[in-house]
Amino acid sequence: MMQFSVSKINHIFSLNKHLGQSGEVILVNKAHYMLTDSRFKPQSTILQKKLASNNIESKFALGKGHKQVTDYMGFDVISAFEVFSFMNNEWLIIAKINEAEARSNFYLKNPDSLKVMLLKYIEQQKHDYLKYRPVREAINVNIDEFKRGKSGEVLYTHGISTCSGLIVSLKQNFAYMAHISPYDKIYGETRTDMLSQLFNRINYLEITRAQKKLLRFKLITPNKHTAINVVNTLLKKGIMIDQIQIVMNPDASKAAISHFVEQDSTVIHWQHPNSSKMVNEYVNPNATLANMAEL
Repeated sequence: MMQFSVSKINHIFSLNKHLGQSGEVILVNKAHYMLTDSRFKPQSTILQKKLASNNIESKFALGKGHKQVTDYMGFDVISAFEVFSFMNNEWLIIAKINEAEARSNFYLKNPDSLKVMLLKYIEQQKHDYLKYRPVREAINVNIDEFKRGKSGEVLYTHGISTCSGLIVSLKQNFAYMAHISPYDKIYGETRTDMLSQLFNRINYLEITRAQKKLLRFKLITPNKHTAINVVNTLLKKGIMIDQIQIVMNPDASKAAISHFVEQDSTVIHWQHPNSSKMVNEYVNPNATLANMAEL
């Protein structure tokens, strides 16, 4: 009888048609244990996963409302909750979605707001140049191609001027680097469509559904219109704004890029006009679009 009840509860709470990439509805008891299985963990969380006391106690105390908290997966979420009584006990039902997905959906539906946010993000970027020791061995990526690197390897491309460089990575697992020419779809042309090729390859060969929100996208481009096209395309593919970085440097004439797969760290080697010397910038991994996005 207990197994039937658990199965029935899980079936009801797993009806995730309208929950998006990160949404979830969970049931919690007064001891702060989940009574439903997580959408994002392969092992059962029923009576196994205990949620943070300060989060759950305050919700039981309030009875009903909305809160912005960090969930059991470590993500910042927006939650709606309500306490109800059943069989002489109180239970808590929570519906939540990642803040980044809620904001991503807003910008996807409001392209003018997306453009304003992106331009503000780009204009407020600061470039700090640091010392860098060149790596002798690296996987070279040429124009109109992408290559894969694994942990311990370095991906490298140069000659980014009118072209764009794109890195798609999953920390400590793999990274892809693409050198995209102005004839690509992201520039409004039709000769290549490297972003879609990359995304399809990674989606079908590299990751599980739960890992999709762990991907990181770094675009190094001289073109604001290209940046807007790429972000809009990624949002349509279910990527969130906290997964995306755009790097532009109006003071530079060209760039080379080194990406260290194991650390998921990127160095951009900028060359300024009238100078043959390259200056090096480590890309701040926390400077995602989510830092600028405000509803």
